[in-house]
Amino acid sequence: MYKKMILFSELFIFWIILINKYTKKSIILGIILSFFITIIVSRSNNDNTETKTRNIFFVMIEYLFISLKEMFLSLIMYIKDIFKQEKPPFIYEIDLDIKDKFNLLLLVNLVIITPGTSVLDANLKKIVIVSSHTYSYDEVAKQILSYQKMLGEINA
Repeated sequence: MYKKMILFSELFIFWIILINKYTKKSIILGIILSFFITIIVSRSNNDNTETKTRNIFFVMIEYLFISLKEMFLSLIMYIKDIFKQEKPPFIYEIDLDIKDKFNLLLLVNLVIITPGTSVLDANLKKIVIVSSHTYSYDEVAKQILSYQKMLGEINA
């Protein structure tokens, strides 16, 4: 019961910080959502779930830091390319082995949030990326496959 109260409190505080409105309607909605999420999580909780959830949490934090680092590095390279104005776009087609469409969505999101890159086509078997950066195919494939592996660990 103590863990449920802590989870409820954390969810409610997160809701208030996220919404940043202190009206009766938003507070009541936050209480209701926090209550239902607490019930859903507590019903699906078993002995092994806490360890798995902790591991998923750390993988998600790693995902956040890696994506922020890649965005920053890509932004720097993109700014250099804008000033030089000498590089044509490059197209990369990389084979994937993704089982879940949600992981594909996260992978595509990682690619398109970086400046100078876009996804032309994506499915569970391959992804086609256009980039204004001059990377070797092996370098791009290695990075995409490392993202794929990390995303696979999230849903494992």
